[in-house]
Amino acid sequence: MRSQSGRVVKQHTGMGSTTYSTYGYDTAGRLVSAVIPGHELTYEFASSGGCGPNTAAGMSGNRTGSADVWTAPGEAPVTTSTSYCYDWADRLLSSTVTGAIPGATTVADGLAASDIVYDVRGNTIRLGDMQFSGDEVDGLLRKIDEVTDGIDFRRAEDRIVADPGLRSCRKIAADILPFIMLKSGYGM
Repeated sequence: MRSQSGRVVKQHTGMGSTTYSTYGYDTAGRLVSAVIPGHELTYEFASSGGCGPNTAAGMSGNRTGSADVWTAPGEAPVTTSTSYCYDWADRLLSSTVTGAIPGATTVADGLAASDIVYDVRGNTIRLGDMQFSGDEVDGLLRKIDEVTDGIDFRRAEDRIVADPGLRSCRKIAADILPFIMLKSGYGM
């Protein structure tokens, strides 16, 4: 089920037993809650009180916190909370995780400042134990620019979400990446 603006607010899965997932959004259209089988997720975009140099990172759309209350069948709920720190260029500087699940990945158990490295162009080239080539990142961003050029990013209420001429489409790349990958031939 979708809201009038086109956001998914409820999803039903019918494999074996029927399950429902629900999603909540704030007035800016950002996902702030999700209830999926076994998990209750919340996301924060705090306008003050954050960590790092940019304590108001949530005002520019950065996720400043999240929580996952996971309940395994027959078990007590386990809560994992994460806070994210940003600089004034909106780059992630670190993340702190409380209640990480044993055996979590190097990203899911929190990132120290030394775990995140950017190149001179601001591309992430290391995140935890993952390495990226700045050229690969630039290539993907160029492909995003090519594929999205001329696309009118509007929600149902006719509000512009991204202006490809301003290259703000990079900011929403995570939301539209599956479409880009399909249209550009990557991975398909």
